[in-house]
Amino acid sequence: MWRALPVIERLAGIVNIPISVDTYRAPVAKRAMEAGAQMLNDISAFRFDDNMPRVVAEARGGVVLMHSRGSRETLHTQSRMTDPVREVQQNLVGATEGARRAGILSESIVIDPGIGFGKAPDESVAVLKSLQVFSKLGYPLLVGTSRKSFIRRITAENPEVLDWGTAATVVAAIMNGAHIVRVHEVRQARVLADVTDRLL
Repeated sequence: MWRALPVIERLAGIVNIPISVDTYRAPVAKRAMEAGAQMLNDISAFRFDDNMPRVVAEARGGVVLMHSRGSRETLHTQSRMTDPVREVQQNLVGATEGARRAGILSESIVIDPGIGFGKAPDESVAVLKSLQVFSKLGYPLLVGTSRKSFIRRITAENPEVLDWGTAATVVAAIMNGAHIVRVHEVRQARVLADVTDRLL
């Protein structure tokens, strides 16, 4: 992270879009925001570091609260969920309420159902098909499906095929209520988003 600080400082002076940093560690978050980042993406929704809410609130920054399960070590070895959509919804409600109690403005919060994080492939598909449930929580909804393992279960391992599968999920996510999509192929996703928005 510390090698990224000069990059953040340089970008902050020349770009007019928000700079987001992925971290669940409060010291890293604090330095990143001091360097010019405006948003933090926390895959644990503040579960891994109790100091994260205070850092975001004091910086008056934005945050993406993502649903995940387990610890950092057991994130990808979780047991199956009985009702993945309901569990993700309840977790995100609790995370947003906690963030607001910490002093983070509601308009500074984005939610992410965490496709693939502690979820079996079919659970990720169930969550993706039910995005309207999360849209109703009243916060911008971010979805990251790009090249995720559940797409590999549906298609081949070929990177080109994975990108086509990702494209299908990006369109589905937008049609089901996603406001932000996180991708590897930005140019492709921009076309998909523009056309899908126009159709909607």
